[in-house]
Amino acid sequence: MRRSLVLLPALALVAGITALVGGTATNAAPAPNGLLRHSAPIAVLKAGQSTNWFGYNQGALEPGKSLFHSITANWTVPTATEHKKGEDESSATWAGIGGGCLDSSCLVGDNTLIQAGTEQDIVSGTAQYSAWWEVIPAPSITITMTITPGDRMHLDIHEIVPNSELWSITLSDVSRNETFNQTVPYPSTYGPAAWVNETPLLIGTTAG
Repeated sequence: MRRSLVLLPALALVAGITALVGGTATNAAPAPNGLLRHSAPIAVLKAGQSTNWFGYNQGALEPGKSLFHSITANWTVPTATEHKKGEDESSATWAGIGGGCLDSSCLVGDNTLIQAGTEQDIVSGTAQYSAWWEVIPAPSITITMTITPGDRMHLDIHEIVPNSELWSITLSDVSRNETFNQTVPYPSTYGPAAWVNETPLLIGTTAG
């Protein structure tokens, strides 16, 4: 069952926040189950909790930051494990532009989001893995790609020409030498950039 992948507003941002310069991701610090590469050192700006996600969020309204026209991320697909017998569980690992907080206090949000990633679910006691991409508010689209735990993933999302609103999404399973590419028009605000591990939301429900 596909679900819309969105971030619930947090009381504050996540524990680690990194600066992106020009929206291009290079050189960063590792996060659990994944890695977002940035061009500047980590700066811990705000610590807090969210009810359905953890990771990194960098907003364009934070001091000294600019709009984001590209992002890259690398992660290893985690193993989905049943925690409560008979109960379905969902998790997603993704990166994208939009959908998060524009400022460090998370007072200003963003309702656009272009993203791609992997999903690691437990359905009827069985682990299921998939890859997907999405532009909010449209539903996510499953990518035809074999995903297994331990696979090394690489994601590149960038605007083909700055301010053209035409985007390239490339998701590669480096371990299997499989690559997916999609070009899509999308009117982004270029506001926040994020790398996230998330409990996806079923429309009309809350995070589990």
